Amino acid sequence: MCLSAAFHVIDGFTSSDPQSTPLSRRSCSMHMLPPTLLSGIDDATTLLTRSQAITYPLGFLAAFRTGAAISVINQPQMPKVTAAVGSTVLRLPTYGTRVRLFYPTTSEAFNDSNAVMAPYCTDGLQTSNGMARLVKFDALGLSFLLAHLANASSGCVADGPIDKNTLDGDDLPLLVYSHGYGGNMDMATYFFRTMA
Repeated sequence: MCLSAAFHVIDGFTSSDPQSTPLSRRSCSMHMLPPTLLSGIDDATTLLTRSQAITYPLGFLAAFRTGAAISVINQPQMPKVTAAVGSTVLRLPTYGTRVRLFYPTTSEAFNDSNAVMAPYCTDGLQTSNGMARLVKFDALGLSFLLAHLANASSGCVADGPIDKNTLDGDDLPLLVYSHGYGGNMDMATYFFRTMA
């Protein structure tokens, strides 16, 4: 009854009966509205017309989408790391699971003008769209918020040689990171670049 009454007041009627005498859309009786709708409203002139009820949310969504698209320009910002880091993707023999490996590489490989930098997302747009699906951005039409990661650089030399000067004998320490359910091997790229 309250919802119906409020709906008809917005439609310009004085009661829940649609046959009642119409009022102007901006005026209504305060006693017609349920108390929960009146909290924070000084008078009934703050009610919206149908066109305003549609226009305001659409305007907000357009402004949000534009602002969000602008905010990801030149993102992500790569952390400042002075050490030369290499990255490669390996497939484990037992289960065929892919892993991403970060390691110290030579400064020559890192400073080479022909060096190919490994991408932030190994599989590009497929990976960023997968991350968007994970957090339901695709259902809201917000996949573009993560699409910029598809073309971002990891700051690591792709398949660069291991820097032999960093070896302790023949070994390097190994740190294994599990991204958890729903994650992927690219989620902590900048973190592991810093760790390597």
